[in-house]
Amino acid sequence: MFLSRFVLVLSFLLPTSGVTAHEFWLDAPAYQVQPGTEITTDIRNGQLFEGTRLAYFPNSTERFDVTFDGETTPVSARMGDIPALKMTAPDQEGLAIVAHQAKATMLTYKDWQTFVGFTVHKDFMQALAEHRSKGYPQDKVRERYSRYSKALIAVGDGQGEDKATILRSWVWSKCPWVTRICVTPASAASCCASSSIGLPVSQGS
Repeated sequence: MFLSRFVLVLSFLLPTSGVTAHEFWLDAPAYQVQPGTEITTDIRNGQLFEGTRLAYFPNSTERFDVTFDGETTPVSARMGDIPALKMTAPDQEGLAIVAHQAKATMLTYKDWQTFVGFTVHKDFMQALAEHRSKGYPQDKVRERYSRYSKALIAVGDGQGEDKATILRSWVWSKCPWVTRICVTPASAASCCASSSIGLPVSQGS
């Protein structure tokens, strides 16, 4: 079946405050294309899959590649490209896995309670425990985070195996073209999804 637009990637960008959460994902006009036709993918940042198209910048990108039939090829993109990915699909049927990893970013929390509120919001109390156990101060808490996203694009029948692992990754259970399922909870709104989460590492001032 042809699915002109549906959510395949959900990636959470760790926020700069404990209140606002942002998503970072790969968005394609079509997640199923025919062999030899065009594949395009945007990098987006926003909330609830409403957001801004981001241009490709190599100095903020750690990894950007496409895996197909067991071979991984770096995306040939130029600085400022929108969409970030524009390529011709392989001539054979299979599963194209687009993976993107942004370079790590540092931020400083304005106060301790903001950092605590963020860890509670994300249910990541381990960060507090590690911060305290290492004797870090509670002022000017710094966090280093990365953003990861992945899109599964069917070329023809799209049969294949999702092997492009980036940090933590899940494939939801009703994807019609992925043969290996990692986690089963399916969303009624989407047929399959892959997600990854960048986790914070607190550091002393």
